[in-house]
Amino acid sequence: MKRTLSLFGIAFALLTVGAQAHAGQKTGYRVKGNSASYSAYTSTECGYENVSVNVFEERTSGNQTSYDSLYIDYSSFNFCTGAYTSGYGVIDNAAYDVKKLQSASADATGSIELTTCSFGGGGGGTGGMGGGVGGMGGAGGAAGAAGAAGMAGFGGGGGGGEVDPCVYITGSLSVSLDWVGTGDISKDRYVQTSTTPNGRFRYTSTGQSREATVTGSIVIDGSELALVDAYGSLTSSSSAYFEIFR
Repeated sequence: MKRTLSLFGIAFALLTVGAQAHAGQKTGYRVKGNSASYSAYTSTECGYENVSVNVFEERTSGNQTSYDSLYIDYSSFNFCTGAYTSGYGVIDNAAYDVKKLQSASADATGSIELTTCSFGGGGGGTGGMGGGVGGMGGAGGAAGAAGAAGMAGFGGGGGGGEVDPCVYITGSLSVSLDWVGTGDISKDRYVQTSTTPNGRFRYTSTGQSREATVTGSIVIDGSELALVDAYGSLTSSSSAYFEIFR
């Protein structure tokens, strides 16, 4: 996981160069960025809950473009009730402060797109099939019986066609997190060069990452997440692309 995080700059700096160029023309970009990431997971007898948060600060030379964004992914599944929820959100230009491999903070509010699907008790169509899955996911004879009933509903239900078991909403999102770097710093470097009849180019990328402790809160649609087994990291990267046309 460390390596994936420290190499994020490679994907972070995918750059394109215009097709029209004159002989002898030079073009290039430099990109620098810092990021902080957080992931947490918890499980119970009936299911799991998982969330990941990534904060990016990027600065691009040339046109001096800057990007500050927070991304969040969320999912939960209750095997006992058959309820599954997933969500994804992006918050741009909020209060982010990422200090290179030392610390970071994020205080942001926005929205998250949530999809909640219910694969509960028996019935016709898709709902019946979900009931079988939910029942088999439970523990003990009663849960097994519920699963069998659900599958029976799938086989013999019907009448009225399939019904979408999912509900789609836009929920509220609040993120307040603080990172503090701990442990050793790992480093990565990537270099690519190439020569073609039209010219030559060189791409370099360097990345550093460090584990971090994370404190704070995440509130999704009014409910604060209570997650354990958390992991945090801080990452710094820089990349450069240069091309000389013949």
